[in-house]
Amino acid sequence: MAFAMVWALAPRHYNDSVDEILTRPLARYVSELIRIRKKYEDLLFYGRFHDTLGATVRGDADIRYSVFKTAQPNSPSQACVVVNFGDAPESAEINFEGVSGSVVIATPFNPDRNADLPVRLSIPPHQLAVVVKL
Repeated sequence: MAFAMVWALAPRHYNDSVDEILTRPLARYVSELIRIRKKYEDLLFYGRFHDTLGATVRGDADIRYSVFKTAQPNSPSQACVVVNFGDAPESAEINFEGVSGSVVIATPFNPDRNADLPVRLSIPPHQLAVVVKL
């Protein structure tokens, strides 16, 4: 999701299912990512990938991020996907450049919640958070 790529998920063995016991946790996580991506598809799927331009993220060593902006002209909507590549929870402070006010935070396995910029998050290992300014 962080780099606007298409995902391919396959079973561990050609005659197994993605619902096989070893791939079940990954399949559940990807299902949550799909839920978030569909909910904010105008930004995360149809929007424009802006690398790291448009947001400032200060975080621990394993934090990476990317910015998406809507393809619709004159719309202020944007999103920042913040990923923790590490093996432990990590913190990040997210702020959109030239923007203030409230945002929505979408994370796997949790309901969306509102917050005010700048946002400070703790991101579990090998997971992500999406901060959306509508």
